[in-house]
Amino acid sequence: MRRLFPGLAGLCLVVSAAAAQAPDRGMLVLEGGGPASSGFAETVVAAMAADGPLCVITTAMDGMAQSAETGRFAGRGVPVQILDIDAGSIADRTVLARLGGCGGYYFTGGDPELLSEVWRPRGRPTEALRVVRRRYEEDGAVISGSSAGAMIVGEVTLCECGALSSVQALLENRLFEADGFGLVDDVLVDAHFFARGLLGRHLWQMIRRGQAVGVGIDEATAVVVPGDGGPWRVAGDRGVALIRMVESDGSGPARFRISLLAPGDRFVPATGDVEVAAERRPLAAAPQPGVPALDVADIFARNAVPLLLVDLADEPASRAIGRAAGGAIKLVFEEVPETRAFSDGRHTTVLDVALTLDVR
Repeated sequence: MRRLFPGLAGLCLVVSAAAAQAPDRGMLVLEGGGPASSGFAETVVAAMAADGPLCVITTAMDGMAQSAETGRFAGRGVPVQILDIDAGSIADRTVLARLGGCGGYYFTGGDPELLSEVWRPRGRPTEALRVVRRRYEEDGAVISGSSAGAMIVGEVTLCECGALSSVQALLENRLFEADGFGLVDDVLVDAHFFARGLLGRHLWQMIRRGQAVGVGIDEATAVVVPGDGGPWRVAGDRGVALIRMVESDGSGPARFRISLLAPGDRFVPATGDVEVAAERRPLAAAPQPGVPALDVADIFARNAVPLLLVDLADEPASRAIGRAAGGAIKLVFEEVPETRAFSDGRHTTVLDVALTLDVR
């Protein structure tokens, strides 16, 4: 790994402290939804430190076809049990006993609101959730999920993941949130991030809740959170956004730093420290004074944000402007002295681009 920031020099202290607090905690494997990410099922199975089957929990699917989601672990060397848990069965003693015997858990995609309402109704954890947490925190059971099943691990989960949700959140103050499982502290976890243009609604939620850190996982991509408190790892095929709030006092545009992370990169959300995959080499800085800013007419279009960040790293312009809703929403991306970019010819990592959100 390529160590980028001096802050990583003290990372061993952070890891050691976390490990001392939770030596038996399991791993989280969080997938961004959409097409299956390469290596996801194998990572989940390899992370199973506790005895018992991998339990596939289909609560969020609400009767939708389950074959694609539940069949992905077949033939991986571990027994798989399907637990179709709903509000009517979640308190059943048989269900609780089966949950207590699971060596790992996979929460499918679907409706995040339904997942919250069944497992944490009115913000109160059910006994079923307490059983899962106990297996995760004390016995090393892996918890994994895709889409809704990944977003639920934070303190809150977002919904309304449609293509218009960023515009609706920023211009109409429309965004639904529900209680999450609280397995991850102080990080807003999002899915389908670049594929559905969710940056705007993510920024709005960070401002609204005073959330300092956000992690947006794209489709066909996963984030692996080790149980010892070490750096999170990007896996799969596409990218992850690491977003940190810099300023949002209501008196002017909100300011952030955004990084585009690629498979193999590791990062610490709380500090913003990043280790870039060793195979990536630095891109030479090319900004030139007087070059017009790059301009994107629909910044919330599919994959518009990662393409813009890569172009900004490659081209002589030092600024890029992304617009939406006919210019009522403007995002300004700007290279700063801390900005760095790395590439292996297939994937590009872009670090610490200044981002300003302006809504008229």
